[in-house]
Amino acid sequence: MNLLNRAVYGAAFRRHSKRLRVLPVLEKGEVRARALRSWEHGTSGRWHIHCAIELPSYFDGMALENLIRDCWAKVEWGYGRILVRAGANAGWINYMLKGRQKSEFDGFVDCIIIESLHNPIADA
Repeated sequence: MNLLNRAVYGAAFRRHSKRLRVLPVLEKGEVRARALRSWEHGTSGRWHIHCAIELPSYFDGMALENLIRDCWAKVEWGYGRILVRAGANAGWINYMLKGRQKSEFDGFVDCIIIESLHNPIADA
């Protein structure tokens, strides 16, 4: 998120702590049984991140998507598969926070990437 915030807000990110409003959630994917060889059953999938990012009012959706792709490509452990959709509503938030695929964590809140979480409305 630091790379993306810097790309969106430039020096204001560092000087004035200007940041995108974001809810980032980490989970370990499920491997579909049909895709597995017999000896692979029971293995788990790739770690990945779901995010709900509020589009800044002065930003175009495609421009933000391009910045997301550019920044993610610079992350050492970033995987090339990126899906960006408009309209993060309550259904998307519920999907991100689903209990399934969170068994790797001690507590539910452990799946939320606190270092990247930014919700100034809730902070007020």
